[in-house]
Amino acid sequence: MPAHVTKDMIIAEVLDKYPSSGAILLDRGMACVGCSVARMGTLEEGAKSHDVDIDELLEVLNAHVAENSTEETDTP
Repeated sequence: MPAHVTKDMIIAEVLDKYPSSGAILLDRGMACVGCSVARMGTLEEGAKSHDVDIDELLEVLNAHVAENSTEETDTP
């Protein structure tokens, strides 16, 4: 499965491209969905600040994106 979401992506970029990924972040205690830091912080930085394993998070996010690719905006 190709990686659509990477650790160096800005959180807001992930949420803009894959809106339903917000539920995954919230499930892990990452309230980035409504946080102003989301516009400048990377997914890796957010995961680190919330003690979330970035590799596991990326695996879950990318599986979600792959399953829902027709419903969301997957543009370069």
